[in-house]
Amino acid sequence: ADGESMGEALAEALQLSSKPMMVWLQNEAQADVVLALKGDAKLLAQVRAKAPLLWEEAALGCLMKMAAAGQTVMVTGQALAGASSPADMAASLAMMQAGIFAGLGLTQLVQEGSAHLAGQYVQAIDMRSGAPMAGNAEASLMRLGFGELCRHAGLFFAVSGALSSAKTSDAQAGFEAAHLMQAAIDCGAHIIFDAAGGLENGDCFSFSK
Repeated sequence: ADGESMGEALAEALQLSSKPMMVWLQNEAQADVVLALKGDAKLLAQVRAKAPLLWEEAALGCLMKMAAAGQTVMVTGQALAGASSPADMAASLAMMQAGIFAGLGLTQLVQEGSAHLAGQYVQAIDMRSGAPMAGNAEASLMRLGFGELCRHAGLFFAVSGALSSAKTSDAQAGFEAAHLMQAAIDCGAHIIFDAAGGLENGDCFSFSK
């Protein structure tokens, strides 16, 4: 969303709720809008590193602004195994974690002691079609591996939950969402997002699911 429409949505959310808000920021204009509107509310700002090993200038600007403002920053690593990262799961996790550590280190350079956590956006690619597959076994295993790495580093972390590659609320959707959510729980994540209704790799959400 652009800054104006995002600002309208956030203003309404802050007006109707006293709970902390999670915002996904892609440019500094969005960061300026949410900081101007937040009032006394606390924000959890998600900023995403791109694979392979890339931080865009706009994302870094968001990260530094939110850290300097004393807001919690969730530095999310992105890996599409077999496309933007190696097909090998361990190699994809290592590359994603390197990007996360770079972002988390920057938050501490900007504001030492600022609140932060690690996040992940990781999917395996179907090697026949090239499409990202949200509900396969590799996605579950990579969540478990991500949890191990974060615990080893002493990080709070978040993962996505009940996603599916299915296009309708069918048996495939239920099975994929169930084992992906089980992995999210077993990995010990402190926050689980995308936890209900996700279809088509998170492109849409179904109330019936």
